[in-house]
Amino acid sequence: MKELGIIARVEKNHFPFGKQRFYFDDMFSESESLEIKIFIFSPLDWVFNEKKIKVYFKENNLWKSSIREIPKIIYDRFTVKEKSDIEKIKNFRAFLIKKNFHFTIKYEMINLLKNKLDFHNFLSKNNLPTLKGHLIKNINEKILENYFNYNKTIYIKPLNGSRGRNIAIIKKENNKYNLFFDSKKILMKRKEILFYLKSNFDKDLFFIQVKAKTFEFSNSPFDIRVLIQNRGNNNYFLTGMAVRKGKKNHWISNLDAGGKALRLEEIDFLVKKGMNKNINFIRKEIENICLKTCELLHSKYGDFSEIAFDILLTKDLGIIILEGNSKPARWIFNSIAFHLKDEILKEKYFNLRKKSVRLPLFFAMNNKFL
Repeated sequence: MKELGIIARVEKNHFPFGKQRFYFDDMFSESESLEIKIFIFSPLDWVFNEKKIKVYFKENNLWKSSIREIPKIIYDRFTVKEKSDIEKIKNFRAFLIKKNFHFTIKYEMINLLKNKLDFHNFLSKNNLPTLKGHLIKNINEKILENYFNYNKTIYIKPLNGSRGRNIAIIKKENNKYNLFFDSKKILMKRKEILFYLKSNFDKDLFFIQVKAKTFEFSNSPFDIRVLIQNRGNNNYFLTGMAVRKGKKNHWISNLDAGGKALRLEEIDFLVKKGMNKNINFIRKEIENICLKTCELLHSKYGDFSEIAFDILLTKDLGIIILEGNSKPARWIFNSIAFHLKDEILKEKYFNLRKKSVRLPLFFAMNNKFL
């Protein structure tokens, strides 16, 4: 029987897994009918250079723990919260790579997706639709002016940011420039902006990007989350799509920033009006772009278990890829299901969630290289 080791954050005060508890409960339930056994562990429990670690597993529907060797197949779901975590997880991952453990996604690919500018450059190089960006250390007055001429809003983003955190924006309104960051609003003169950016943001770790000319839904931003998964051995397919609608007059659409999950069909009227296409056509276009991206990532990094794309619908560039995520959450499907009254549709989205949890197990079982 194959074994899958899952790297995760183990919250000491929420045994065993804090917010991820339901996700791992579901994974264990799915694994019971398959030829695979799951063990969960935290890099924060790892002793340097040791192959053994404290693991958590389910037996007779009860969570248990023991000390045992780390399984050879690794599915990484760990999220860094504190700066002190960074060095620990870095050393742990380096150890696993050195000892020839197998990963459901190679770290070279994870690092590409984490660095948003590198990923945008990868997409551009391969003629895939995306937005350009510039490191703060590389921007000049001409770049800034081109951005403001294209759109009146620019974003300042951390290279390795997630969930919309630490994003600042500059808006041009009636020849005035306002910077919004961390609940602060700063009125700026045009000639001050370049100096301010280079003085107040890490020039190597932040980049700027012009706001895409996107459609809005009831004065709210939205994007489309697309989950692509792989059954193993280059068998990628679309698991599902969902719309993330942000709060009114806000600039991000993330669900944990107050956004709402919707079915794709709920923006059909907007797509017909703005893009002169129906939602089924758009759905197929998005699927093709995402699968093409997976094909190129596969050719560079080999088999990987899953990736989520954040897609924007724009007025001038059509469909574009904003980001890629190697550790996608699944609760967007349940979030939709909870608000549906139609029992058939409700079951459909609950099943999408269930399927999305099950697929990494199939990948670990089926992939001939693992």
